[in-house]
Amino acid sequence: MIYRHVLNTLTDEEKGVVLYVVNYLFPFGGMKDIDMDTIAAAKLPALHHKLTCAANQVKPECIEQYKVMCSKLGLTLIESKNETEKEEQEKIS
Repeated sequence: MIYRHVLNTLTDEEKGVVLYVVNYLFPFGGMKDIDMDTIAAAKLPALHHKLTCAANQVKPECIEQYKVMCSKLGLTLIESKNETEKEEQEKIS
C-alpha cells in the first residue's frame, strides 16, 4: 500500500508522471484508469519496479527531476545502465 501522505508530497507535474507510467507505459494488471486516489491501493514495491523500468525512457535533460520524484517515493535510482550491468556481472563472478 502506498501511503497517501507520501503521494501528497509530489508536485502536480510529478503526479502526472507517475500516473502516465502506471496508466500507459507499465500498467498494473487488472487495474484500469488509475488516478491518485486508486494508486494508493497499489503496492509500493510494484510502483518502484514500474518507475525503475520507465527510467530508461526518460530524456537525459529530465533525469534529475525524475530522480527527485523517485526519491520522494523512497526509490533511489542508479546513475546509469552500465553500473547496473557491472553489479550483475559482479554477482555472477
